[in-house]
Amino acid sequence: MLQIFSLVNPAQVLKYKQLCKYINQSLSGARFAVLNLSVYLGPSGLACRSKQELAQLDKRWLVWPPCYQAQYAKIRLSSSYQLNWPCQNLCGSIPSAIGQLRHLSLLHLEHNALTGKIPAELGLLTNLLDINLSHNSLSGEIPQELGKLINLKMLSLSNNALWGSIPETLGSISQLHFLSLGENQLTGQFPVSLCVGLSNLHILALDSNKLSGSIPREFGCMQSLQYFSAAYNELSGEIPVEIGNLKHLSMLLLNNNNLSGPIPGSVVGMMRKLKMWNLAGNQF
Repeated sequence: MLQIFSLVNPAQVLKYKQLCKYINQSLSGARFAVLNLSVYLGPSGLACRSKQELAQLDKRWLVWPPCYQAQYAKIRLSSSYQLNWPCQNLCGSIPSAIGQLRHLSLLHLEHNALTGKIPAELGLLTNLLDINLSHNSLSGEIPQELGKLINLKMLSLSNNALWGSIPETLGSISQLHFLSLGENQLTGQFPVSLCVGLSNLHILALDSNKLSGSIPREFGCMQSLQYFSAAYNELSGEIPVEIGNLKHLSMLLLNNNNLSGPIPGSVVGMMRKLKMWNLAGNQF
């Protein structure tokens, strides 16, 4: 019986689990997942599949049971260099089996309907250059393991429901140019490690979270920074004079916080050169 069901399209076969208890048990295990995907996507079967069929299976990867996710990653996706699936109306969650895709350099799943946590296994994909998971419904904390992605240049996790503090380990991604964590529910203080470790960062967007505490003086170390937004948070204290050292900064948005005290002269002088700045909604 398993041999017969193994010929059925993997995107459809699991619906037959409803037929009876015995079939449900037979189709639920890892053994059948291996058999079904190996037959359907094996050397003889893969040649018969259209691009449309394969694209549909790719989408199913996010909602399949873990045994299917692991086997599909091994057979179909393990040699992939890109998962570029933005705006595909994808649902489900990012499988932990993504850790098997060791060649992956680009992961773009933005503007979908993904839920669940960001898997820590992403930290295994050290060839990644770009991650964009923005505009989904991802929750939980940002994994510390992302700090192992030493080649990463872009990390966009904005417009989700992520909570907890910003991991100090992100300061280890020294090649990072773009970091966007805005429109989440992040709390805690601004990590000093970001200021010290991300000297190549151009874009830093932390707006619309619940970050508190002061902007560290070490912020002046981010000499490549061009855009900084931490608007709509709960930051307090004075604006550090060291921000005036950021010669390449063109946009500074710190509005709607609890900042106070005098605005440093170096920052006032810099404002004349900025393309856009906003300090409104504070306690100056």
